[in-house]
Amino acid sequence: MKTKKYMKLKVFIALFLGFIAVGWAQKPDYKEKIKTMKIAYITDHLGLTPEQAEKFWPVYNKYDERIFELHHEERKIVKHQLNEESIEKLSEEEAQQLIDRLIYLENELLKQHKQMNADLKKILSAKEIVLLKKIEDDFMRELLWKLKGKKDKGGKH
Repeated sequence: MKTKKYMKLKVFIALFLGFIAVGWAQKPDYKEKIKTMKIAYITDHLGLTPEQAEKFWPVYNKYDERIFELHHEERKIVKHQLNEESIEKLSEEEAQQLIDRLIYLENELLKQHKQMNADLKKILSAKEIVLLKKIEDDFMRELLWKLKGKKDKGGKH
C-alpha cells in the first residue's frame, strides 16, 4: 500500500513539473510567481513564529531549490530520452546508463529530503515537519486545480 502511494506521488510530481515546465516556456517569471505563492501558502498554514520563520526559510529554500533541480533533471530524462522512438534506438549499455542515472537522481532526492528533515528538526518539531509535508502536498494540489481550471477556461499554459 505504501508503494502505491509512493508511485502516485511520483506521478503527481511528474505531472506538476510538466505543468510548470509548460508555463515557464511561455512566462519567464512563472517560477517566481509560484515560489511567491508557495511561500505565502506555507507561511499562512504552518503558523511559524517570527523566530522560527527567520531560521526556517533559508533552510527550506536551500533544499527546496535542490529538490526542484533534481526533479527537473529527472523529468528532462523522462521527457526527452524515454519516448518509444528513442528507446528503440538505445543499446543495452545506454539503457543501463539511463537506469543508473535515474536511480542516482532518486537517491539524491532521498538524501536531500533526509538532510532537510534533519536540519528542519533543529527549528521545528516533528509534528510541524509532518504538517509541512501536508501543506506542501495541499499547495501542489491547489496549484494543479488552478492550472487545470485556467486551461479549461481557455487559459494559455
